[in-house]
Amino acid sequence: MKNLNSIISNTEKYFDILKGSNLYCWIAGGAIRDQLLGQKINDVDFFFSSVEDKNLAKDYLIKEGYEEVGEESETRYKFIKNNVFYDIIHTEGSTSPNAYISQDCDYTISSVAIDSNLRFYYHMNFFEDLEAKRLVRMKQTDRYIISNERRLRRLLEQGYSIDKDNLMKFFDDQDETYEYRK
Repeated sequence: MKNLNSIISNTEKYFDILKGSNLYCWIAGGAIRDQLLGQKINDVDFFFSSVEDKNLAKDYLIKEGYEEVGEESETRYKFIKNNVFYDIIHTEGSTSPNAYISQDCDYTISSVAIDSNLRFYYHMNFFEDLEAKRLVRMKQTDRYIISNERRLRRLLEQGYSIDKDNLMKFFDDQDETYEYRK
């Protein structure tokens, strides 16, 4: 794993993208996890504490020449520049990095954030589960069944493992869409 100080320093370049906007935000999840593992960053998720800030960030990126891609949704906008995707996100209840980690993360290996003041936040089991490549399901608020399936499949293909109890939690979170036997 890479040095945490170098990860925080490297993350600063992503915050520079929005520097002129003077908005408070945090980068969370895969971009930080992948940096710690020495992997290439293809997608950066910026979280904002209000819808207004999310919309201001969108306008700022458009002004700065970022190309909007994909469909706009209530909670996010997606941009691309130099082959990196940038998601501008606001979810109800995620008003801070701590709230994001405790309410919006699906797995402990995604429960990590760095805010625009370069403070580092993480779930207490983040490092242990990341090192063990273990998927431990947290409270899931996302109702997007297909994207959840793709995410689980992608993580398993990357060598992560999930035990039976956590796999059952995954299916339980899918709004009883699936039938399964215990």
